Amino acid sequence: MSTTSETITEAGFLAALAAMPLINGAIKHTTYRIGIAEREDLVQDAILTYAAFYDTHTELWGADPDAFRTQVYQKIRWLLLDKLRREKWLTERIEHDEAALANLPLAGDTELAAITQACGLWLVRTGNGPWSSTTGCGVSR
Repeated sequence: MSTTSETITEAGFLAALAAMPLINGAIKHTTYRIGIAEREDLVQDAILTYAAFYDTHTELWGADPDAFRTQVYQKIRWLLLDKLRREKWLTERIEHDEAALANLPLAGDTELAAITQACGLWLVRTGNGPWSSTTGCGVSR
């Protein structure tokens, strides 16, 4: 398999699997109290990042393995931090939107009557049922 930006070689995966202590250390230092499912996803992302970095920087691995480990460690941490920040932002955004929808004021009977009267509609309450509207010309809705 050729090394391109879209492919990862078997050697990259083998190197990543051999470097699991480094990958687990990056995850441990980056995250705080995550669930098992989230951790497994982060491990897979970290393995892919390590393998891709290995394939594109093989010459650094051969020349200075310590420099390679330092750079790939930082790359994994940055990837994980970006992913966690994105997820946190999305969660906060969803919570904010739900709270905004929950806090919308509901129109009561008097507000509804005032609004429809201003629009030229007259509301007629028929027993305990819903409101029905009529216009001044006698057309019911």
